Amino acid sequence: MLNRTAFMLAFALSALLVGMPAHAAKPDFNGAWSVKWCDKANPDRDCGGFSLYLVQDGDRLCGEHQVATVGLGRLDEGQPGTVLGIVSGNKATVVIDATRSGAKYLATAERSGNRLQWRLVGMVKSGEFPEPTIIPQRQALTRDISAHQIEHMKAVKDAPCRWPE
Repeated sequence: MLNRTAFMLAFALSALLVGMPAHAAKPDFNGAWSVKWCDKANPDRDCGGFSLYLVQDGDRLCGEHQVATVGLGRLDEGQPGTVLGIVSGNKATVVIDATRSGAKYLATAERSGNRLQWRLVGMVKSGEFPEPTIIPQRQALTRDISAHQIEHMKAVKDAPCRWPE
């Protein structure tokens, strides 16, 4: 089953890249990218948010994610390697593992100035647990250079990337 899943993921990534220019410039996707979600009507509530921690090695991306709903009622915290992708031009195509359900999703992340435009394309593999994902459908993220994010990026860079080869 793992070989079939790995094949399906590789096929999905390669299918999206057909027709892309072979020598397009690759912007830097490295670093922590995040957005914070807060309840303006109830500012005492804990904020949630979405963070991507990406390490770029040539055309490849590896990293992890963290998602939390406002109030922290639901969390989806990835491990190193829960985000795998490939860069072509100013766009990355990634597979992200939803750790709450075990599902795998295909998404794109496009660099636009100092922002990363995230778009969830769809589910590649259903999970063990039937629950809706809290990974956002569309979101603009900005590079996060806060001290705790920089510290977390060190751990992500030191973790081995698990490509399904």
